Amino acid sequence: MIRQTNPFPSVCGRVCHHPCEDVCNRALVDKPIAIQWLKRMVADLGIGEKPIPISRTKKERVAVIGSGPAGLTAAYDLVRMGYGVRVYEALPVPGGMLTAGIPEMNLPKEIAMAEIDYIKGLGVDIRTNSAWAVIFHRRPLDWGVKAILIAVGKQKERGAADTGADLDNVFLALPF
Repeated sequence: MIRQTNPFPSVCGRVCHHPCEDVCNRALVDKPIAIQWLKRMVADLGIGEKPIPISRTKKERVAVIGSGPAGLTAAYDLVRMGYGVRVYEALPVPGGMLTAGIPEMNLPKEIAMAEIDYIKGLGVDIRTNSAWAVIFHRRPLDWGVKAILIAVGKQKERGAADTGADLDNVFLALPF
């Protein structure tokens, strides 16, 4: 049921900062509902579940550039609508910040990969080591797709504008 609206329930059960608990009406009675932990527990029970591949019902194909949360969510929704979907990822592993940016202690790689494997099991084709500019430059206008979603992430950290960001022992988050 959670997967109907969220392709990454186990990921969200680990990295969501659960702002809903701050405004939970249950706090008027005793304590807010620990929704993050509840969803995590339920989602983890389904880790490794093999999805039923979804039949392609539309002739159109869609290319998604970037396999981070935005790109994979779009691919997840599109394949469930019956489109053929191929995701291109420049890195050697899919997931974007899920697999390349969030520390292992917060999000174990096997959890992120299990959810990505679920999306692949639905019928999404993910091509890693595939920089989109190189791929499409070789075959201009002959991509065989009706739409392209560019969902590239933030590969490079920007320095903070605040005074002191350039001091010794101040580290930018992504490189750190």
